[in-house]
Parts: sequence; structure tokens; C-alpha cells
Amino acid sequence: MDCERIAILLNAYIDGELDLSSTLTLESHLAGCRACRQKYERLLALTADLRSGLERHAAPADLRERMTLMLAARPLARQEALPQVAAAPVDLAARRDESKQAQTGRQWNRRQLFALAASVAGVAVISGATSYWLAPHREGEDQKLAEEVVASHIRSLMAGHLTDIASSDQHTIKPWFDGKVDVAPTVADYAPQGFSLVGGRLDYLDRRPVAALVYRHRAHLINVFACPVMTAEEHDTRPEAITIRGYNLLYWTAGDITYWVVSDTGSADLLTLHNLVQETSRT
Repeated sequence: MDCERIAILLNAYIDGELDLSSTLTLESHLAGCRACRQKYERLLALTADLRSGLERHAAPADLRERMTLMLAARPLARQEALPQVAAAPVDLAARRDESKQAQTGRQWNRRQLFALAASVAGVAVISGATSYWLAPHREGEDQKLAEEVVASHIRSLMAGHLTDIASSDQHTIKPWFDGKVDVAPTVADYAPQGFSLVGGRLDYLDRRPVAALVYRHRAHLINVFACPVMTAEEHDTRPEAITIRGYNLLYWTAGDITYWVVSDTGSADLLTLHNLVQETSRT
């Protein structure tokens, strides 16, 4: 992404409206671009000022009606035609419409403006959901392995297949894998952050035994698979996201381990878990 594209997406990023792939690309750009990072920090400070001390109000009835009509006019068939995610363009269009109406006569006080922004952001998320798509599926071996990961996740949800060792104690689970797998995963309980360690099990991917850790996030179960890297070039890669059969997957390489995380929870939750695992592996 160039700086002009980043500037367009910053508001959607701050509001949590971007898909996982766009989020990762934007964060990578911010890490290396001082000008865009300063612009992001100014917008973040402005957002904090607007939210400070303000109460949440329901959107006006006429706004709800207009948004309902706008959503009804968007055919679901556009899901296949749209690339990646359409949340940011929809958000910008809605903001422009509301700005024009405000200029032609209707005045909003500060609290009404904040309620309007929240309402428009919610509509952007809903409309974006109809065209939600992450990075394209990887071809060849990666695609085959991704299918295996999803199949193993589904199989684990059957009765009696979830864990071989049920425990939230990392000092119990990590030694259990000794001698059973080629590489041992980073094991930790992230219950304070909303990801409770349920246990672990021995699984098989690409005809090899691998460690599988199970986490619970609210009502969702998450499988984290740890596989040995295939080539030296795979060390320390940034996370990539795909979706298969309604399941979100995130995978990356750290050291000599490739991690695959899969669940029916949101991709943003998987990114949060990735950050926790990475932080633990560095300590």
C-alpha cells in the first residue's frame, strides 16, 4: 500500500473495520513510514477526545431507515465480484452523504455526531460482511495442508477427540509432548486475555505427528497446530490469513515451527492469539 491508500484506510483501521489481510499490510506500512504513523497517532488522539465523557445514543430513526434502504439495495451477488473487503469504501460513502446533509441545513451537536459516526461504522461492518474475504488460497502444498488443518479441526470437535491431555497448566502440557513430536510449541494459558488453555493432543498433518493446543475464546474453540518448517527460507514469516469452508485460518513461521491457527471465531481474534504466542515465544 502507498501512503495515499493508507490515509484512506486509517479511519476504518481505528474503528476495527478492516479485514485481517488489510490490517497486517497497513500495520507493516505504519511500522516503516513515520509520516503515516504520525497521521495515525493524530487520528487516534482525536478519536479518544471525541469518546471521552460522551454518552452512547441510538441513531435517529430517519438515519436507520436510510441505512436499511441502502443495505437492501446492495445485491448479495456482489460478494463474488468484490476483491477482498468493501468496508472502507462503503464507510467513506456514508460519511460523505451525511456530511452533505449536515451542510444543507440539519445541525448536529457533538453527541449526535458521535452517535452518527458509531451508527455508520456499524453499517460498514454489516455491509462488509457480505463481501468479506481474506487473502487468496495458497496453491499446491500450502493449500493441501490448509485443507488438512481444517479437517483436523472439525474432527477434533467430535466427542472425545478434542484433547489427549486436559489441563490449563503449561508445565503439564509442554512436557507431555516430549518424544512425541519433532518440535515443541510455545505453550501458555492466556485466560486473562480471553484465551483459556483447554489442553493438548497429538495430531497428524502432512503424514507427520504434530502438537495441537486447544484454546477456548468465549463460545469458540481454537486449534493451534505446531509443524516443523519445510525449508530454511520459511523461518520467521509474517502471518497470512485464509478462509476455508467457513473457518478462518492464520499461519506463520517462528524459528523452526510453522503455526496454524484455525477456528470459526473472527480473524481478528486469531490475530490477537498470534500476537500473544509471539510475545511468549520471545520471552
